[in-house]
Amino acid sequence: MLLALTAQANSPVKLGKAVIKAASKSSGSREASALLSQIQKQISAQANPVQKNEGAQTALNNALNRRIQQAQPRSVPQKDGHIFIASADIDPDFRFSGTVFQIAYNGKKEVYGVIATHAITSDPNDPFGLMRRFKATVYLPGDQTPHVLTAEVVASFPVRTLDISLVKFNAEGEKLLTPYRLGHIGKDKVLQSVGYTHWGFSFIPQRRIIKRTPYTIYTSMPLSHTERAGMCGSALLNSKAQLVGIHTGTTETPSITRTKQTVSFAASAAYLKYLVAAYHQGGNMQFPFYVAPHHFITLNINEYPTFFRLLDGNGKVLKGEAVSFHFPHKHFKTLLKQYPQAKFLQLNTQQIHWNETGTALEPADPFQDEYTTYLYDLEHRQVVSTTRNPPVFQDK
Repeated sequence: MLLALTAQANSPVKLGKAVIKAASKSSGSREASALLSQIQKQISAQANPVQKNEGAQTALNNALNRRIQQAQPRSVPQKDGHIFIASADIDPDFRFSGTVFQIAYNGKKEVYGVIATHAITSDPNDPFGLMRRFKATVYLPGDQTPHVLTAEVVASFPVRTLDISLVKFNAEGEKLLTPYRLGHIGKDKVLQSVGYTHWGFSFIPQRRIIKRTPYTIYTSMPLSHTERAGMCGSALLNSKAQLVGIHTGTTETPSITRTKQTVSFAASAAYLKYLVAAYHQGGNMQFPFYVAPHHFITLNINEYPTFFRLLDGNGKVLKGEAVSFHFPHKHFKTLLKQYPQAKFLQLNTQQIHWNETGTALEPADPFQDEYTTYLYDLEHRQVVSTTRNPPVFQDK
């Protein structure tokens, strides 16, 4: 989430961007250090003693130092039509990152945006999230005037699966955009990200790949919680500056050294094609939802798991658990080893949906809404039955 900066705060950030840009052209660290020193003096001179936040100032200085040291010549992207800021209509001070990409559908090139689904409000009374229609702000090279485009969310993966949503722009605004091409990670061991944070434009050149799954790319994250706030929806790029992922969050996890490790995750850009197909097909598009390696159930993009059971060959329940948020893939693999007699997986799902006014993307009510049950044969790796079920509690 991006919070609005005061006029005094905006100026140092603009100066900071100049440092980063200049450092990328500099041949040595001495010139970069001199530039940083010059900027810091200007920041101090401009800061209002009453409004000055020493902690925030230190964070900015640390971020500038880090990015200067990491920057390589001609490797620092600039603010342009590749990325945008998504603003909440009720309170435009609450803003989120967004990425623009190009894809071919039925042989025709099309341009879209993508944001994190969790940036969309799930409560019509919550002013701090995006609605179905929102404003997207784009900054173009050499143009200090922000361009505000009309944007609309047209397809979504739930927060509890891939957490990405497709955005369509108005025709005039689309002409201002410069979309990323989709790519693959290949042999890359390090990726870079471009987007917006609390401080404004953000470029992180060194995001080391830690792990990859069918859905998610896990990377290192050099920025602190304060510095990286607002990055969700940012572009994750390969060495060819092609879009390979969409940043959706960061967590602190125990590492092999038993110390906390900051790990970020991004949804694979390969799944954007399902969102585009869903947009063209009225929201109906299925994708492979993996529960374990080599085991997947085909779900519609707006479905998410709510409960699962392991059954033996006679249909006896061996283990059953509610899915509180994300499907517990690692835990499920352990259960398969713990219950080798398991022959079937029974998976319940529900769907996200827009409310009537388009002001909230709501999850299903676990008791008052319908749900679907899939019976999956673990041995033959296929769904053997699909059942649509009425609500658990029905109004009489």
